[in-house]
Amino acid sequence: MTDDNNRVAILLSTFNGEKFLPQQLDSLYAQNHPNLHIFVRDDGSSDGSLAIAQRYARQKGGMTVMPGKNVGFVQSFFELLQLAGNGYDFYFFCDQDDVWHPDKVAAAVDGLLQRGLRGPGMYCSRTEYVDEQLNTLGMSPGYPDAKLGWGNALVQNVATGCTMAINAPARALLTAQLPGQCLAHDWWVYLVVSAFGEVVFDQRSHIRYRQHGSNTIGMLQGGWAGQWSRVRRFWRRSGFGFLDQLAEFLRIHGDYLEADRREQVRWLLRSRQRWQDGVRVAAMGFYWRTSLVDSLILRVLLVLKKY
Repeated sequence: MTDDNNRVAILLSTFNGEKFLPQQLDSLYAQNHPNLHIFVRDDGSSDGSLAIAQRYARQKGGMTVMPGKNVGFVQSFFELLQLAGNGYDFYFFCDQDDVWHPDKVAAAVDGLLQRGLRGPGMYCSRTEYVDEQLNTLGMSPGYPDAKLGWGNALVQNVATGCTMAINAPARALLTAQLPGQCLAHDWWVYLVVSAFGEVVFDQRSHIRYRQHGSNTIGMLQGGWAGQWSRVRRFWRRSGFGFLDQLAEFLRIHGDYLEADRREQVRWLLRSRQRWQDGVRVAAMGFYWRTSLVDSLILRVLLVLKKY
């Protein structure tokens, strides 16, 4: 059973989310884990998001609301992780437009406690995709433990931020030095904790993950349309890519990595240099995506230097 004395911080970043924010806040206050506090950082909204959060804080308590300038969701979540402080046992990332099941916090805390972790730990889970009216669209994939962890985190993120919880040692590790840039806060957390701690994946869903507009998940597409969508996502766009993220990770954490893992990161980075290195890295087995097809696409694109 989950220990109700474990202190929980929920980190919610808002940005022009007034349409769905009240439903999300109601679901947070309905959690059956009693010892929690909600931290809301508004990322420069131009709608009523900030006012809604402030009203809930006045009426219900247990919430700290912090107005902020627009820095984007990645930096906003990292600021929340710092602002919440070190007085909590577990930290949860929370999006503004989902609905949490009443047992979501308790399930994550229990999942981490059962491992008896002394070092960094991260929990994530499957999600139930729903439309704007909360009608079910489908479920996200489930992953066996063998598919998760370091080799996967190098090249893919399977940890959806709105399902994620970390323990206090993981927060301490992450906030010791935050990245100057990364692809997403959840991928960065997955990568760092996979390198130095343990990842717990829950095959159950405890959240309704709302899909709307640009938030729609491409993996719900089937057939050739879905396959082409995945190829386009892999293809390196101009600017910051996953190898750039690995370079930033190596800069911050390289000195503390096990020697073999440090060399694995360096090999992936060398794939951008000579074509011979790209071919050699494509044949190595220390990294993988959860789908065999996706892994093959990745390796081809590494050879073609499209990352």
